[in-house]
This record gives sequence, structure tokens and C-alpha cells, in this order.
Amino acid sequence: MLRPFIIFLIYCFFSDSAPLNASGLFGPNCESEEEHSKIVKCTTLLLDYNKKFDILNATDIELNNTKLTGFITLCKETMSCLEPTCFSKTMKDGIYMSCLYAEFKNTDFSNCINKISKEKPDLSSYNCLEPEDYANGHIETAALESKPECLKIVLEGFCGEQATANFDENVSKLLGASRLAMEIVPRLNGSSN
Repeated sequence: MLRPFIIFLIYCFFSDSAPLNASGLFGPNCESEEEHSKIVKCTTLLLDYNKKFDILNATDIELNNTKLTGFITLCKETMSCLEPTCFSKTMKDGIYMSCLYAEFKNTDFSNCINKISKEKPDLSSYNCLEPEDYANGHIETAALESKPECLKIVLEGFCGEQATANFDENVSKLLGASRLAMEIVPRLNGSSN
């Protein structure tokens, strides 16, 4: 989702003909030399981020995989670099969302949800779940909000106690990334920065 933005961003920055506010990547006041300097400082990080982004699409990734933990570190460095720049809120939020997702992906909680999604077990024996809470074998995000204690029981029953370590923090990261994604989509379609 963000990869085209990063590529376009770099194209815009290095192309004399491309407008600096193209595609919502830049916020207001990006014309000054000071802002250009800030953007240049982040370019290497953005290129590296772009190259390593695919780790988020990897399946069956081991916990604390060096590529994933490296991406998490890179995310934090990239966010730190971008924060004082004139990049748009949409751009910053998109990268922040991928950082949250990377952190979430590096948990037993995430591995358990992925396991449930792949194996599609019959969860009907959990009386606290309704069929719509696990439609098509996937635990629905709405169920995380409305029935966290029930899902804690399901995850522990299906994957063991380690899947519920830092449960509240993991639910918060997942829901935060989900909400942010829902906010970003309208902005990507041209609403605001």
C-alpha cells in the first residue's frame, strides 16, 4: 500500500518536473530550502524502508526474526526522521501504521491469530463467540473490541498461554493500526493531509 507512495516520493524529490505536493505526500510549506534538507536526510531511510517493506507480507515468520526486528528498528528511525518534516500526515500515518503492524506481527498473539486463520478451526464450542465473530475462519476485528476476554480464552485454548502475553497491548496495537488504516483510506482518495 505504501510502496507506490515511497517510489513516487523519491521520483518527486529528484524530478524537476514533478510537483512537490503530488499525491498527498507533502503537506504545506515544503518549498523552503530548510524543508528540502530535512527531506534529503530522510531519503536513505525511506529507500531502505521501501526495500524491506515486504517483510510485512511474509507468512509463517518466526518471532524475533532478524529481518522483522530490523524492520521495526528501521520504522522507528524513519518515523523519527519524518516527524519534523513537511511530509503529509497521511504519509507519516501510513508509515506509523506499518510500524505498529510490524510490532504486532512479532508476537505470539499474531502468530496464533494467523494459525487460526490458516487452520480455520471450528470455534463454535466457545459459547462467548457468535458465528459472525469468526466469519470465514478469521477472527473479526469487531470481536477484538467487543469481546476481548472471550478472545483471550480462545487464543489461550488454541495456542497456549504464551499467545495471551501482553494481550491488552497487542489488541491495542492491532486496533490502532486498523483504525488508522480506516482513517488513511479517505485521505488517499483525495480528502486531506
